[in-house]
Amino acid sequence: MRVHPVGLALVVVVVLALAVPAHAGAAPAGTACSAVAFPARVPSSTIQLSEVEADPVLAGADTANEWLELRNISPSTVILLGWSVADSSSNDVLPTVTLAPNTCIVIAATSAGFLSEHAGYDGLVIALANGTIGNGLGNSGDVLMLKDAGGAVADCVAWGNGTGCFSPTVPATPANTSDTLQRKPSPDTDTAADWSSAAQSVCASASTGVLLTSFTGAPAGKAGVRLRWRTAAASVGLGFNVWRSARRDGGFAKVNRRLIALRAGTPAYAFVDRVPRRGRTLYYRLQVIDGGGRSRWGGSLAVRH
Repeated sequence: MRVHPVGLALVVVVVLALAVPAHAGAAPAGTACSAVAFPARVPSSTIQLSEVEADPVLAGADTANEWLELRNISPSTVILLGWSVADSSSNDVLPTVTLAPNTCIVIAATSAGFLSEHAGYDGLVIALANGTIGNGLGNSGDVLMLKDAGGAVADCVAWGNGTGCFSPTVPATPANTSDTLQRKPSPDTDTAADWSSAAQSVCASASTGVLLTSFTGAPAGKAGVRLRWRTAAASVGLGFNVWRSARRDGGFAKVNRRLIALRAGTPAYAFVDRVPRRGRTLYYRLQVIDGGGRSRWGGSLAVRH
């Protein structure tokens, strides 16, 4: 739970040179709130924000229990590589995740916080590394943005006294209830009309791909380079290949003889590349083989060895 300083809203108003009342409180009697014109955006045709829980059923600080939902509305599989979510003051890069057509995924501030209110949920939950969505979503108002790998806003929603995305905003959900902000099934118009407040309806379908949450490497003495990576325990796929090069820009060759099989329920993996130590930098790429045999690069890194 986070309270947005009124001063920040006033600064935004001055910068945009818009004569509108600050969102920090109700408009004085006899005045009317004017619609604010934000830069035009093309509605997302692939990944959308579909549900947001900014005010969980928890009195006091509730940041750890906040969550949101992303949905792939396109007819094709989409790989979220380098995408992020942000509120009005902070940005969180998402782990690489593959979303098949018409599937959705939960992004939670913390797994423990989400599962404490959704015991028995068996879908895939992505927990953010710092334990908060942005700087913590404001109960009375905030903005939530989904950004692609280039930093462009692919989708967003603003509620209550939040600023950004569109105006008027969506009314904030009733305090400490099970209600969430939910996207309506109608076409996306990038206005408050796209959203409503209703009893939460958590994503029922999970990603069908391999979710890679980390990829690291370090020298393993004279034995070579030890690579480690982690996946979501619920990931589905075939396995991994490790590729190495002495050049950043090419010349990669596969170094594992057999596919490193993905094991159901096992999130941690390790592989030692037995290469002589020569005081040089080696470049690695991790190839992910999804359940349908499709291949993609899941991560890259450089190791001084």
